[in-house]
Amino acid sequence: MRDWEPPVQITPEEYSEAELDRYYQDRLQENASSLEVSQPPDVSLMRWSMGSFEYAANMASCLQEAGFPAVAKGRHYVLDPGVPSSQLDSLNLASYACSGKYMIYPLYSQGWSKPHVGIVYDYWVEYYIPCMRAHGYNIQDDDKPSREAYVSAFNTMASDCLAARLRAQPAPLKTRQRPRQTG
Repeated sequence: MRDWEPPVQITPEEYSEAELDRYYQDRLQENASSLEVSQPPDVSLMRWSMGSFEYAANMASCLQEAGFPAVAKGRHYVLDPGVPSSQLDSLNLASYACSGKYMIYPLYSQGWSKPHVGIVYDYWVEYYIPCMRAHGYNIQDDDKPSREAYVSAFNTMASDCLAARLRAQPAPLKTRQRPRQTG
């Protein structure tokens, strides 16, 4: 099978300095509220975290420097072992400060846009399903949602992962064939 190319190119959003500053200040306020930090300290951005993996690593390192047992685990960080309840206020204050120093860049904190979700659908329908069939799997996709329905439902509780809606069953071994090379 040929490599799949998306039918459209999506250009990442660009932010002005004013937009970045507004985003930063808004997140600081949200963090102070959610962490119940009534008198947040002044904090300055050291650098933007460019994705969840980097953010988790930055947060774990910063919290360790503040004396907490934080460990990065992929795109998350955990406190291992946990923290006694007597230290929760200190942990919240440190979390506020660390998040302010290494805040995640706005591009990486947003969900997928409708064009992004549409590309995922296109990939499944135009490449993945035909590829699986070419490798001998019987893909029953007659009840898959339309592209429009998939995109509309993607970020809602009503969404079903397209993969879960497809039932892949291997064809009997004798009928499997190597995919033909094209192009």
